[in-house]
Amino acid sequence: MKKLAKHLVQSGLLIIGIQKAHADINGLQLQGEAIYSQKIRCHLPYIDKEYFVTQNGKKVAYQQFKLRRFTDEEKEKLMKEGGFSEIGIDKTNQFLIFQKI
Repeated sequence: MKKLAKHLVQSGLLIIGIQKAHADINGLQLQGEAIYSQKIRCHLPYIDKEYFVTQNGKKVAYQQFKLRRFTDEEKEKLMKEGGFSEIGIDKTNQFLIFQKI
C-alpha cells in the first residue's frame, strides 16, 4: 500500500470496488446466445474463482484466479501502515473509499 500511496497526491482518494458474497452462477443468458457461468471455491482466507462463457456449446472464454480475503482488522492495519484512512462506503454500496493521509 505504501507503493500505491506514493502515486497519489496528499489527500488523494483510493477507491476500491466491493461486491456481495461470492456465489456460483450457472447459465446466465448473455447477448448473442452466449451463456455465462462462474464457480466459487472458498478455503478462507482464499477464494478460487472460475469464469466461463460458452456459445453454441463451445467454451469461448475462461478465466481462473485466486483472491485473498482480509479480515476487517487486517484491512485496517494494512491501510493504516500504507498511509490511508477509511472514509467509508459510497452511496451506491459499490465502492469503499480511502484517503491518503
